[in-house]
Amino acid sequence: MQRAMKSLRPKQRLLVIASLSVGLAPAARLLADGSETLGAPLGLDIAPGTGVAAAGTGLVTQPGTILLEVPAAATVRQAILYWQHRGTSLDDTIVVNGTEIRGAVIGQGGFPPGPSTSFRADITRLGLVQPGSNALKVEGLAPPVDEEHRNDGAAVVAILDEGGDAADLQVRDGNDFAFHRLAPPYDTTVPQTFNFEAVAGDRVAELFLLVGDGTADRPDEIEVRVGDTVRLLSNEARSRDGAQWDTIALDVLVPAGETAVTVQLFSRDTTGMGGSPESLSWVAAAFSLSRPRQGGEGCTPGYWKQPHHFDSWPAPYTPRTPFSDVFDDAFPRKTLLQVLKLRGGKLNALGRHAVAALLNAASGGVSYDLSPDQVISLFNAAFHGSKAERERAKNLLERFNSQGCPLN
Repeated sequence: MQRAMKSLRPKQRLLVIASLSVGLAPAARLLADGSETLGAPLGLDIAPGTGVAAAGTGLVTQPGTILLEVPAAATVRQAILYWQHRGTSLDDTIVVNGTEIRGAVIGQGGFPPGPSTSFRADITRLGLVQPGSNALKVEGLAPPVDEEHRNDGAAVVAILDEGGDAADLQVRDGNDFAFHRLAPPYDTTVPQTFNFEAVAGDRVAELFLLVGDGTADRPDEIEVRVGDTVRLLSNEARSRDGAQWDTIALDVLVPAGETAVTVQLFSRDTTGMGGSPESLSWVAAAFSLSRPRQGGEGCTPGYWKQPHHFDSWPAPYTPRTPFSDVFDDAFPRKTLLQVLKLRGGKLNALGRHAVAALLNAASGGVSYDLSPDQVISLFNAAFHGSKAERERAKNLLERFNSQGCPLN
């Protein structure tokens, strides 16, 4: 079970942590998908749910395979297929697992009539996306003419229901093309702001970005703004799903009182990677923010490591569970209990509090502020992040773990 839980957290998922600040005034929402910007899907109602999953594949070479993990206990409320061409092709028909699907053009980006075209189809009724492991074979698009006239990729965005209160779900799509050498508005993308009601506690939002035309050897940047804090991510559009296509997963910490998250993609290099910044085709963004958990309780690492408290450990976790069965392998060959017993600061401190947070989140007797998946995602992102990100994640978990233990 631990392995299954871990597989649901993409290795490339990033954590964006922002500090508390004054909430932003709600901005007007875009009312349609479009060209040179993204908008709310025109003619498509987004189903209610508790969360989102997304995955994609490059299609420079066909077929491609989308590997999408859906929790076994979840219900798939909606499945939306996107694909994108570089060039002016209007090939609106694609084949998924042998089924021919016709989509709608939702936007063209770049100099008219547009070097990039995006398509969308609601495939919910086809039953192609189910709980568990999904492998979607994607093919059937017209073959590329040359390097500048090709199929970049495809992705599925799934709206899920795992029970409990519905999340704030928002989807934007279209085609927003950016290349730094072009004149405005083609030199950058339009920022997308997701507005929501403020609450008293911290939350973690999920944000998926579907991007074509990215490569590993040319720089790009993503800005994520929460309140007055801006987080800069470099070279995330790097063909992680296959040549020219990326499904980028971000976890965004939303502090208490905040009302908006803004994201924008740039064809630029301010972090010193070097080389000419690449062109980008931003196809879609999916945002999910859960309703706040009741929270307010948490047991410390000192509680969980005591032998007379081993009976409090929630299934499926035991003191002998390998740390790497749950989290990324930051502590090779160590068990959860051994990481709980580590001394010192920095990564050791983050590990201690991550294990305690996991046990708190999984315990039926603790009203914790985060879910087990959120704890796992938060640790993995911080582990692969900077020293400052590790310290902020440790401080957050330490605060949650010190709220008061209701057990025993």
